[in-house]
Amino acid sequence: RSTQSRSSAASDVYKRQSKYGAVAVNPDTGYVSGVLNQDSLSKAKETALAECRKRDSQGSCKIVSWVRNGCIAGAEGKAINPPGHWRSFYMGTEKGLAEAVALAKCKADSSLSNCRIILPEGCSLP
Repeated sequence: RSTQSRSSAASDVYKRQSKYGAVAVNPDTGYVSGVLNQDSLSKAKETALAECRKRDSQGSCKIVSWVRNGCIAGAEGKAINPPGHWRSFYMGTEKGLAEAVALAKCKADSSLSNCRIILPEGCSLP
């Protein structure tokens, strides 16, 4: 019976209007911009890009991740070789897990050190 309740509760979430979030990054400057609780994926992406471009008139911002009815966070780690470069990971998942998943993904890459959260968890939920 509890399995039915969880399954039913999950389907109720998707019957409500979905909410979307997106993250845009300027790879040249490292500037990160994110938006949450948009009514469509295209609106989330457009808004994240527009926010990023406010600091980047050259337009080199790119969408690096998005989420539907979930949460998103970002982590980055410093490259061991060549030194001085950073790699980022943006993960979408269930509420309360996005930071841990992004950090774990970074730490799993043996070519990186000093992994840290750079984008705290944010959620787009119906």
